[in-house]
Parts: sequence; C-alpha cells; structure tokens
Amino acid sequence: MDLESKYLGGMIGSALGDCIGQLAFFHSSEESLLKSIDQLHTLTYTDDTAMAIGLAESIIRN
Repeated sequence: MDLESKYLGGMIGSALGDCIGQLAFFHSSEESLLKSIDQLHTLTYTDDTAMAIGLAESIIRN
C-alpha cells in the first residue's frame, strides 16, 4: 500500500471516528447509537476534523 492511500485512509478513519464519537455522547447504549447511525442520511463532524482538514491543506500547500 502506498503512502497516499495510508494517509487518506487515516484521514477518513479519523473523520468517521469523530462523527460517530460525537453521536455517542447522546446515547447510553451501543444499540441506541447503532439505531441512530442507521437512521442518519448525513454524518456531521466536529471542530476536531475541521482542524485536521485545515492542517492537511496547509501541509499540502506549503
């Protein structure tokens, strides 16, 4: 696997973890969380992912 694929996989995995982690704060059980995820059409990320995107863009440009 090349470095670009690893980087993209890490970014996507981090963003998905952020989205699901943010939802987990509002659910007391795994079952409740999974039902909520199944009903969503769009996941929303937090400022953590926004900062990671900004950092990645800065590294790429500079």
